[in-house]
Amino acid sequence: MAESAYVLFFWLLVGHSIADYGLQTDWLEKHKQRSAWAHLPVAQRINWIFPLTAHASIHAGAVAFATGSITLGLAELSAHWLIDFAKGEGKFGFALDQFLHILCKLAWVAILFV
Repeated sequence: MAESAYVLFFWLLVGHSIADYGLQTDWLEKHKQRSAWAHLPVAQRINWIFPLTAHASIHAGAVAFATGSITLGLAELSAHWLIDFAKGEGKFGFALDQFLHILCKLAWVAILFV
């Protein structure tokens, strides 16, 4: 059972690496931040929500695929969205962002195996 938890954690990290580095384009990285839309008319400033949600959804799909749980996929969607939003607002930097994402992966493993 412990070996299965390690294997799942490995695949969650692989999924995170693919989603955060392989599948995140430069456009997506820039435009998922609210500040990228600040120069637009007020009615269009909300558009940052779409790239951020798309990015978090890619992560949600990776988690749902690795765990077989749509519920954990939705938890990942929420957590990843909130973490990346806070990072985009300048609340913390890259290292804490990645630490929090990895902590979430540990939480998903704990939920399934503890």
